Amino acid sequence: MSEKEVMISQTGYLQLLNAIEMPSVVVGVSATNFKFVAANRAWLSFFDLTEKSLADLTITELNAIYNNRLAGVENFFINLKENFYSATENASLNAKTIENHHLTCHLIDVDEDGNRYFLHKIGMNDLPISATNNRFGNTKVLDALVMEGLDMIAVIDAGGNYLYVSPTSEGILGLRPEDFKNTNAFDFIHPDDVPLIAAQLTKASHIEKILLKPYRFKNAAGNWMWVETIISNKLNDPDIRGLVANSRDITERTLDKIKAEISNERYRYAAMATSDAIWDWDIASGTLIWAENFRLLFGYTEQELNSDMKSWMNKIHPQDVSRVANAINAAVDTKETAWSSEYRFLKNDGQYAIVLDKGFIIRDEFGKALRMVGAMHDITTKRKEEQRLQLLESVVLNTTDSVVVTQVEFGEVQIPKIIYVNNAFTLMTGYLPEDVVGKSAKILEGPKTDQQELDRVIYNLNNGYSCEANLINYKKNGEEFWNNFSITPVANEKGVFDRSISIQRDVTKIKTDEIRKKLFNDIAASFNSPGTLGDILAVVLATINKSTCFDISEIWLPDTYKRSLKLFAKKTELKEGIQFHEETKDIKKIPKGKSLEGSVWEMMDMQILDNLEDPADFSRSFAALHIGANNAIGLPLVHSGAFIGVLILIGDIKAQSSAQAIIGEELGKFLGAEIRRKQLENELDQIFNFAPDIIAVFNYKGFFRKINLAACELLGYSDNELLSEPATHFIHPDDRKKTIEAVKIAINNEISHFENRYITKAGKTIWLSWTATSVVEEGSIFAVGKDITERKNLEVLLYKSNSLALIGSWEIDPRAGNVYCSKVACEIIEAPDGFKPDAKVISRFFGAANDKARNGLSDTVCLESLENWDEEIQVETLNGKLKWIRTIGQTEIVNNKCVRAYGSIQDISVRKIAEIDFAQANKALAESQKRYQELFHVSPLPMWVYDFETLKFLDVNRAAVENYGFTRNEFLKMSIRDIRPETELAALEKRIMDNSKHRNVFRGTFQHLTKDSRLINVDIKTNPIVFNGRKAKLVVANDITERLHYINTVEAQNEKLKEIAWIQSHIVRAPLARILALTDMLSSSANQKKLSENEIVKHIESSAKELDDIIRDITIKSDASKI
Repeated sequence: MSEKEVMISQTGYLQLLNAIEMPSVVVGVSATNFKFVAANRAWLSFFDLTEKSLADLTITELNAIYNNRLAGVENFFINLKENFYSATENASLNAKTIENHHLTCHLIDVDEDGNRYFLHKIGMNDLPISATNNRFGNTKVLDALVMEGLDMIAVIDAGGNYLYVSPTSEGILGLRPEDFKNTNAFDFIHPDDVPLIAAQLTKASHIEKILLKPYRFKNAAGNWMWVETIISNKLNDPDIRGLVANSRDITERTLDKIKAEISNERYRYAAMATSDAIWDWDIASGTLIWAENFRLLFGYTEQELNSDMKSWMNKIHPQDVSRVANAINAAVDTKETAWSSEYRFLKNDGQYAIVLDKGFIIRDEFGKALRMVGAMHDITTKRKEEQRLQLLESVVLNTTDSVVVTQVEFGEVQIPKIIYVNNAFTLMTGYLPEDVVGKSAKILEGPKTDQQELDRVIYNLNNGYSCEANLINYKKNGEEFWNNFSITPVANEKGVFDRSISIQRDVTKIKTDEIRKKLFNDIAASFNSPGTLGDILAVVLATINKSTCFDISEIWLPDTYKRSLKLFAKKTELKEGIQFHEETKDIKKIPKGKSLEGSVWEMMDMQILDNLEDPADFSRSFAALHIGANNAIGLPLVHSGAFIGVLILIGDIKAQSSAQAIIGEELGKFLGAEIRRKQLENELDQIFNFAPDIIAVFNYKGFFRKINLAACELLGYSDNELLSEPATHFIHPDDRKKTIEAVKIAINNEISHFENRYITKAGKTIWLSWTATSVVEEGSIFAVGKDITERKNLEVLLYKSNSLALIGSWEIDPRAGNVYCSKVACEIIEAPDGFKPDAKVISRFFGAANDKARNGLSDTVCLESLENWDEEIQVETLNGKLKWIRTIGQTEIVNNKCVRAYGSIQDISVRKIAEIDFAQANKALAESQKRYQELFHVSPLPMWVYDFETLKFLDVNRAAVENYGFTRNEFLKMSIRDIRPETELAALEKRIMDNSKHRNVFRGTFQHLTKDSRLINVDIKTNPIVFNGRKAKLVVANDITERLHYINTVEAQNEKLKEIAWIQSHIVRAPLARILALTDMLSSSANQKKLSENEIVKHIESSAKELDDIIRDITIKSDASKI
């Protein structure tokens, strides 16, 4: 605590202590110190002391005062110091003297230096327990108020409302206790601090005590003060029932701390960046401060430097400035705190220095960049030195070939021994000169050294020839490497070649790349050959074994659910490998993350096991060790980042061998891609062969190049038959021209959609819908054809139905500028042949609600203003005739633009006229019940009236009785549900709900049941009426069963006529052709010797009889097809 804080604290403690009737004192205790803080008047009087005598009072002196005055309590404060300097906030000490005085000591405060402050009180029997009846007036309450010993004391409830404020508030805040009446603590707390304090206040209601983090509090002048508060929970204390808040003004300390932190951070951040040219950029103001060494480093005077970013950027080389500016802005806009860049900076002498600039970004608590402190380091000399060193390094690299000199000592065994190696040899092999000098060059040989190639080298040397070779040699640590060496024999003075000079080079990477390239080529060739994926992988694994010298290789692929790996392919040429797979045949699946296989899947990285003894690492370790395999490699197979499978290699290969160098990420990606490609080919073949639609590939000459099974089944031809003829051979003659046009569109790299008819081998016509596109590079057209014969038949039937019902359709496509009007629609508006409709003509169908869309007399139509409609209107035909139509239409709006408008029209003139007549009759019915009865009962159409609520029949006419078979009395006991089949009851109930309003008029076609359970089709028209004072509906039913039967009969007859026509055009042709041929033979019988005239006549009679039978069959079918 500062001296000022101590003074303020002492003043506050005295004010609180003097409010306590009991002798009380506040002392400070630490591990090494004791401090007397303050005492009240009652304490001074109790010990007969004055305030002056308390100055610099030590713990020994204070302890002596207590020992002299109070019997039975010895070394009270010494015990306090020894036992409680590290006590918790709840620390307290209680004692009782012989004179029955009660001594208590409570921890009330802990400052930032670790000093703990205790309030000590002496309870005396002669003091009154309560000095007042006020809620906060007794000693117990005062103890709570001064327990924490800070400057301002307040009592608040759990919501922050003030219940009591000590008089010290006026000295601290300038606010009197009464100023806090009916206020809340959050009225004075800074809005930014409210969430934190609110959360801590909530927490304080559930614990004994809490120290709030410093926050800002408004004083009487409206300024914000920094406050530190300790809250004690006294909500359950019956005398207080609140939270006791002891607060201290720490404004000066907080502001000093903030300033010190900023100052310290500035120097600390500058030190973090560099010690050269330091700069400080205030991002908010744009101010840039340069340190003194900046001017010294780059030669600028203080007058030549401006304190802004522009002056900095202007000195950056033009080719670097954009990159540097973008990098700084990117760093500031992100959450990064460090930035660095290397660029050229203009010095005062006009030269550019190469600088390495580093910066540290200072951000506020929300991550916003406030300042950037950094340093520039001139690395020009360093970069020039690096360039020089790089040049020297290049020279060194070009002369790093290993040099080995050997000499033959002639004797019984002529073995060349090494007499010299250079440093490059040591770097390449790891052998020091003393390791190899005097020894044979065989020290570099090992199990994989090619002895035949070595014999060739020795033969050349013995005969005085230079040669070059590539051999697998071994380094000192046992690592394999490929050694490329050129060796030249040197003869002595006697002409005997007793020495040789060898220039050697480690070409492991080159050889490994060659072997890997060949391996990849072999793998690719295997995958391009025919066969199943399993067969291909068996060949690929054999190739990998040969290239890497591993004994066993396997491919594991994930199962369908991607949970486990399954052994898909395996390969070994050794009996030990076969034994290994026999012993592990029961291990069919390995979960992800288990054993080497699953671990590679989980880690997605190559793993090498140099020890197979632990089953946890390799679940088949028992079998591997049994055959002498000591290590295994697991390689993930991936394609475009996706896991494909795992390659497992098992054998006895030393670590760092050339075989292991071949295995790597590239092989995993290459093999994974090939496997995935083969899998996709298999999947595409399955799709091609089993797709229900036709999938075909055509060449530009119009021939099928490839056709799937669906095409053969649908057309009835074999694939050879389809591939041997141009596609037009199978297309309906009437569709060949438009098909050729569609193919031309596809060849122009556009997707072509078209429909055409094909003739099957059985002579049946089928409709196909095609989507075709061209691949120019292959000269092919890929097409998918869907059988739409049924849909086309339905369209024909729909057209016939619409024609019978007088329903036409129309459509407007604004983007394409197309207007369509169906044939029936043109007939309704009495359009001439060849009529081409436009939007203005179609606007006749828009309905009364869309008059504004027609734009008056203008030729334009505003489709965007159309509203969906369903109306019955009267229109003028193109011949000037008025007709009633029912028009239905709607639009499709995208981005406030109409992209399509479409609808239908129905000629309802006859019905409207009937409705008008019916309306007139209905009006007359309302006027005269008698007239109603006459019209109702004499109507030739069945009519009835039913109750709108109960659906009970109220009246029926004679036509209804005659058509349905029920008597009138039977009808009056029934509801309309009783004449509907069960299958239509649900639709009836829905229709009743949809027409819940009594005023609705309805018309539709339904099925009814007669009394003899016969189903009839009726056209229903309902109209709301009031019948005998009840809401009812009048129904007119028109039996259309015979009309529909007629239509169906016509359709059936058409099918039979088609069959007859086919017979006439196909079956009749065969016997007729034979007769014509035999007749021709008969006329030229003199020139032919194969058949006699009698034989020819017999054949003619046979063909004529066959033709007669066919004609008789046609006659029978023609009679059967009559209506």
